[in-house]
Amino acid sequence: MQNFLSKEEMQCRVAQALLCVSVFNLGMDITPPKMVNGNISISSSDVAKAEETKTLKIGDTVKLSDLCVGDIFKASGIEWMVVAKNHEGYPANSVTVMSKDILENRAFNTNGSNHWGNSSLRKYLNGEFYNKLDPNFRAEILETNLINIDYSSKTYYTQDKIFIPSFEELGLKNISYAKPVGTDYGAFRTNESRIAKLSGSNSYYWARVPL
Repeated sequence: MQNFLSKEEMQCRVAQALLCVSVFNLGMDITPPKMVNGNISISSSDVAKAEETKTLKIGDTVKLSDLCVGDIFKASGIEWMVVAKNHEGYPANSVTVMSKDILENRAFNTNGSNHWGNSSLRKYLNGEFYNKLDPNFRAEILETNLINIDYSSKTYYTQDKIFIPSFEELGLKNISYAKPVGTDYGAFRTNESRIAKLSGSNSYYWARVPL
């Protein structure tokens, strides 16, 4: 059974924005496209690693597996943050990354349903959005057998290359008005860490969970 939003609720939620998540092979190479203040366009949450990046030059490559949770890199015109490695239920030998900022405003579903598997947002992310990514970057994305839950608490799976996070994956537990799905990435420990911006301003964003 799907839960449908009223026309008023749907119009209200159309304005919400999206962060996107993807899963990559640990062995993926990142080639810094440019230098930023003498350093490559990778920022690290780890002081030692941040020092190491100062010795890298244009054209050098960095393995995605060498980055830590919280590290940020730029690829395909988007800043991505590492949020997990070998996350439970995700492909083996993988790194999970999420866009650092909100990418755009888009409706979850054009017909008002909040079922991820049937949503127009899922279709867009794994179609038009995915196809716009750089071919070399796109080639490293792994398909994830993604756990979901519908409004009647029935578990189902989707095969996605691009998706949005759930509350649980963002470290939000026991939300009274939402169904729990997925497990904590471990990257978000405070409400401040979950704040995301659209064009420089804090904004709401979608989660992959029926409300």
